[in-house]
Amino acid sequence: MNNIVITGRLTKDIELRKTQRGRSVTSFSVAVRRSYRDANGEYLTDFFDCVAWEKQAEFLRQYFSKGDYIGITGSLETRSYEKDGQKRTAFEIKVASVDFVSSKESSEPKQSVSRTDDRPKVTPQSFGQGDFTDINTDEGDLPF
Repeated sequence: MNNIVITGRLTKDIELRKTQRGRSVTSFSVAVRRSYRDANGEYLTDFFDCVAWEKQAEFLRQYFSKGDYIGITGSLETRSYEKDGQKRTAFEIKVASVDFVSSKESSEPKQSVSRTDDRPKVTPQSFGQGDFTDINTDEGDLPF
């Protein structure tokens, strides 16, 4: 199975190109901050090259811009090429789906899932603070 999921910030605006056959394509990079700090107390960042085709590429161009916090799901692919007489290998994420996380104006990511009902949100702080009734097993009202 070849699945990769990343969330990070776009490093530049999306530029849409057309192939000789008229297919839409875009290549872009996503900066993903590591979850730990180095010896100097700094967070390291990894940069992932991504490629999107057709409707996915057009969607990205229309709705995303440099600095947006984005979620990418896809597969990791390799391609070989030659540069200056040397064989090289490139690793790219072939985009399967894209998620809005937040815009560049927001410092905090948006919640990717929104609640559509009016149930209260359960948080670690609120869990266990409700009105609970103890079950008395001596009353014989249990079904087993």
